[in-house]
Parts: sequence; C-alpha cells; structure tokens
Amino acid sequence: MPLVALEREWEVLARGRLRLELRAWAAYEAALARFEAPDWLIGFLWDKHAASEEKDRVLLALLRRARTEQLASRLLLQAMLPGLKTLAAAMLKRNPEHGDPALEREELWQVLFVEMLERIKTYPLERRPGSVAANLVLDVKHAVLAEAQRARAAAGELPLDEPLEPDEQALHTRPGVDVEEPLRRAMAAKAITAADAELLLLVDVDGVALREAAGRVGLSYNLARIRVQRARKRLLMFLRPWTQDLYLQVEPKRASDGPSSDAYAPEELEDTQEQAG
Repeated sequence: MPLVALEREWEVLARGRLRLELRAWAAYEAALARFEAPDWLIGFLWDKHAASEEKDRVLLALLRRARTEQLASRLLLQAMLPGLKTLAAAMLKRNPEHGDPALEREELWQVLFVEMLERIKTYPLERRPGSVAANLVLDVKHAVLAEAQRARAAAGELPLDEPLEPDEQALHTRPGVDVEEPLRRAMAAKAITAADAELLLLVDVDGVALREAAGRVGLSYNLARIRVQRARKRLLMFLRPWTQDLYLQVEPKRASDGPSSDAYAPEELEDTQEQAG
C-alpha cells in the first residue's frame, strides 16, 4: 500500500471506526484510557519529550489488542511510520558494495509494511517489555535486510532496476501457444526483468503454487507475492498502455468499505494468491 493511500486511510479510520474501537479498548487497557482520539495517541507516541516508560505501556496495551483486533495493528503501523521512514531512507541509498538498492521503493515499502505487521502480531510481550518501538523497528530491519539479500542473490547481484536482456535459456519452452512471446517483448523493452518473467511463468503459466515458486527462485513467500503483483501490473501496462490510467486514477476506498484487507493480514492472502496462480 503506497504511503499516500495509507495516510488517506488513516484519516478515514481515525475519524470513524478506530475512534470508537479505541474507547472500547480503554475498558480493558488502562494505559489507553487517557486518549480520546487516535490522533491524540499517535501524537503522544511521536512526542520526543514523553516518558519512554509511558510509551512502552501504551504500545504494550496496543500489542495485546493487536492479537485479536486488526485495527489495533493498523494503529500501531501508523505509530511506527517515523521509524519505518528512517529505515526506508537508509535502505534506498546506493550501497558502495552492491550499487543500487536490492528492493525498489514501492517494493521496499510493501515489504516494510508486511514485516512490521507480522512483528506486531508476534511481539514477545513478556520477554521484551521495554524499548518496544526500537525493538519493533530493529526486528523489521533485520527481516528486510534478509529479504534484500535474498532478492540480490536471486537477481544474480544485478540491480533490479536494470532488466536483463532477453535470454532464451532463462525462459522454459512450453508446448502449444507461445505464451513466452509477450514476456520476451516486455523484457526487450525493459518493462520487466528476466527474474520477473520467470516468476510469472512459474505461477501464471505452469500453475506452480506461489510458495513453491518462491522457493525455486530463492525468494521468501512475501517478497515473491509482491514481485508477482508488480510484474503482472508492469506486463499489463506494457501490453495495454491505456491501463496505466487505471492505476494512476484509482479512487480511494470509501469509509464504508473499511480498511484495506491486505494492510492487516498478509498471510490471509496466501490461499487467494495461490488459487489465482
């Protein structure tokens, strides 16, 4: 989910459902009782002068709620945005050893969101009750660095922003209709990479489950899911340029629609994605 869309969603949630939920949570979590609105709570967590012990109590209360409440996870994701932005800026810098970043900007942010939401759901409350925000960001940093390392290895140490030239050996021969032809054209036009094409062939043509395909190309499941979605969009935009407007002019979700489903429970998408593949 792009940052702009995330902020739009937050504005809707903070004025509506989340405000009501926060009041309900306060009945079970004393640390949340002082906050009349979600924006007040976020302001407190972002206040550099607020006591760190008080922040930890609030964060731990939200983490307990997040075990069963999706909106608590969404509130925590909003609270952690400053740390994620700092982490993203550092990871998007050119690395003298590897050159360009291993993950593109949009791809990196999706990985950051997924990893943060997973850490929120699995944070060890009893074992790490202090420095909660720093621990969450550090855990996400380690996870994303591992993703970037896998992505760089899968791409053969080549920058992902620089597609490979078409390589007949990189694409498998399949009987019947030449389904690889549009992929070869897209690769030649640098719309997708050879790694993207191979992943699309495995998932969308051969019908390999996404988790298995991820293992074959050396990526984690989450990163492979993000790559497939990105590659499908780029291929469609290459084959049908007019579809670019559909991505640029998409309407934001209405308040009645609720939060975006893929922002809260990435693992729930597995069955849908694998069936679609």
